[in-house]
Amino acid sequence: MKFIRKVSEQTARNPIARAVARNMLHNQLTDLRLQLYLKAKGDPCADLANGLGACMSVVCAACMLDHKNIDMDEPLVRVLRGGISTCTQLATTDSYDPTCAVAIDMALQATEELNARLDPEALNTAWRTYTKALKA
Repeated sequence: MKFIRKVSEQTARNPIARAVARNMLHNQLTDLRLQLYLKAKGDPCADLANGLGACMSVVCAACMLDHKNIDMDEPLVRVLRGGISTCTQLATTDSYDPTCAVAIDMALQATEELNARLDPEALNTAWRTYTKALKA
């Protein structure tokens, strides 16, 4: 599943296209939240945790690039960082712990809220950096 996709500058500047993209992200995050809460304790979860962590990491990197709209000390960014840390722990152990679901759920909500405020170019730059790192 693709969590975040790069879009052209023309699409990024089109308010209707941005609304459609936000709605698609909302739907994907809702599906992921359901997956989180339906897993049983001890289930393998490395793939889900890695995917969630990647999605949140790209948004966090975009927040770092977008100094005008996002303050890195604001509570939403702290929640996002906590979710990334929780996903890293789950991916490392590959054993699902239901107590982590709330922290990740809150981080997914923060991801969605921050994504709506981000400059599209900052998100595209973060996405390019992430995909370049994967290829290296």
